[in-house]
Amino acid sequence: MASNDLIEALLYEDESSTLDFKRDQYPLIRASDEQSELIKDILAMVNAWRRQATAYILIGVQEVKGGKSEPVGVAEHLDEAALQQLANGKTNRPVEFSYRAVAFDGVSLGLIAIPPQSRPMFVKKEFGKLKAQAVYVCRGSSTAIANPDEVSRMGPAGAEDAAVPVVDLQFADPETKRVLGHTLEVESTLLRLPERSSLPKFTRETSFLAVNASYYKEYAHYLETEGLLQGFGFGSY
Repeated sequence: MASNDLIEALLYEDESSTLDFKRDQYPLIRASDEQSELIKDILAMVNAWRRQATAYILIGVQEVKGGKSEPVGVAEHLDEAALQQLANGKTNRPVEFSYRAVAFDGVSLGLIAIPPQSRPMFVKKEFGKLKAQAVYVCRGSSTAIANPDEVSRMGPAGAEDAAVPVVDLQFADPETKRVLGHTLEVESTLLRLPERSSLPKFTRETSFLAVNASYYKEYAHYLETEGLLQGFGFGSY
C-alpha cells in the first residue's frame, strides 16, 4: 500500500495492539527514561497477540476517538540507524522494525512499522523504566507486563494462528476407492417377488451332499435384501 493510502487508512482506525498514535515525537536525548519509553512501545507491539499483520506507531497525530485522527506533524525525525542500534543493543534478540518520515496533508509524520516476529522479546538488563527480562505486551490500547501463562504460549511469529490439522472424512466407493463427497444418495432397487409359499423346494436327487430344501426361498430373500442396500466406504484428505 502506498504511504499516503496507508496513513489515510490508519487515521480512521482506533488505537489497538497494532496501532498507536503519538502526538509528539519521542525526545531521544541521552536520558534513559525517555529512550526506554520508545523501546517499551516497540517491544509491547512485538509481543502483542495479533494476527499476521504489521503493527504501526504513527508519530505526529492527535488521536480522535471514534473519528478520523488529526495529523499535526513533527518538527524532527529520529535517526533510524541510531534507533536500531539503541534497541538491538539491549534486547534478547534483534528487533525487526523500521522508521521513516512520511509527508501527509502538508505535515511530516513519523511511521514506525513492526512486522510479526518471534516472541517473547525483552531487554536483558534494567534500562530506564524497563525491568530486566520483563515481557511488555499490548492489550488493546494499553501496555502491561505479560503473565507467565501468556509468555509460555508465545513463540515464532504467527504461531498462535498456525493451522490445526483437520481430517476431512468423506464417503468413498469401496471398490474403486473414489471419494464421493460429504453427502451420499443411495438408489435402491425394489424387487417384486412371488409369494414365498409358491416357491418350490430345492431337491437334488443325485447329490451326495446335504440338500437345503429352502434354497430358493433364501435366495429370493437375499436378492430382495441386496436390492435395497448399497455398499460404501470412507475416504479422507
